[in-house]
Amino acid sequence: MNFSSYDEEIEENLINKVQSLHNDFTKVDVQNVYIYFLYVVNHTCENYKRIVTPLTNGVLTKDNLMSEIVKNRNESGRRFNVTGIYNYNFDVDNLVDFINNGHKMNEYKNVEDIVFNSSIDYFEHHNSVFVLLSNEKSKHTKKSGNIPKKKTLKNV
Repeated sequence: MNFSSYDEEIEENLINKVQSLHNDFTKVDVQNVYIYFLYVVNHTCENYKRIVTPLTNGVLTKDNLMSEIVKNRNESGRRFNVTGIYNYNFDVDNLVDFINNGHKMNEYKNVEDIVFNSSIDYFEHHNSVFVLLSNEKSKHTKKSGNIPKKKTLKNV
């Protein structure tokens, strides 16, 4: 059995169906966005939180993002630091190109306003912000030195 011809047939079917549905898709302004807080400990994601935040004219403001980060930086009695901020905005016009090429996330080096462009209404719930938080390194304190035991000296 030749699997490559089968795969091509499935892909062609999918592309034809997406093209036929293209007129049913309408773009809408993004009203809400999910913020995912991913808590990373020792390079492993231990936990996550998902919250819904309303946008102001399609923009997640710096102040709103910063307040959510401050509210959610403590988890399980530990304090975490921000190590990365990423956003995903499903703003593609041509779904066939999206199927063939995919879409990428945007990285932010600092906390800043994040603009979300109009999105296809069926995929609006995919517009998200991901905040990576890693645990603070434990502070290793060095002992001030060994305290000598009291010894009694013998006079010889």
